[in-house]
Amino acid sequence: MSAPDADPFELAGAFEYQGAWTGPLFDVMRILIRVMVIDCEQELQQAWRAICSAGGPDKVLEAMEAFNQLPFAHHQAGEIANALRNAEGQANTTREWGVFFRTRFREAARLAAISAKGTES
Repeated sequence: MSAPDADPFELAGAFEYQGAWTGPLFDVMRILIRVMVIDCEQELQQAWRAICSAGGPDKVLEAMEAFNQLPFAHHQAGEIANALRNAEGQANTTREWGVFFRTRFREAARLAAISAKGTES
């Protein structure tokens, strides 16, 4: 853990799950995480390594901005949930997200590398 003094069990005691908020978006979150973390794992790892090599997230804000981008805004989640309800919509969406994340992670790595070179001078 990055916060060794934190007590996750105590923190969880204050957590109140709102199923009505997240239930309808479960597939959106599940598929988004799969595409971002599993399907694009290589690009994700390369980007993170480049960010860390350049001094960490606080040193490469532009790279972190690219790294943290999502393929849709929060208010579009319901529309995306509907698109994911059929095989064609799911295939199209996951393909688009894969391209999106690979592009963003490569851009983050590129920006971090540029920043790292700038600090070497």
